[in-house]
Amino acid sequence: MAYEYESKLYANSVIQSITENVFIETGETKEIKEVYRKAKAWDNYLFSVKEDAKNEFGDNEDLVKHAVELNEKIFMEDE
Repeated sequence: MAYEYESKLYANSVIQSITENVFIETGETKEIKEVYRKAKAWDNYLFSVKEDAKNEFGDNEDLVKHAVELNEKIFMEDE
């Protein structure tokens, strides 16, 4: 499961752009970096869930997909 903004160069350039243009005065740059860090950690967690499900269920893609979806639903507050 790849993170949408996987390229660190891209992510760093976005953060730099935001810092230089808008958020440097408000101090929200730190918050944006924290959100990015948490989103990346969430994606890494789901990847590990997928790997664990593959080890448990083998090549049964339906069960692997279901295991990942269940974990997402359990931990997402809005669902």
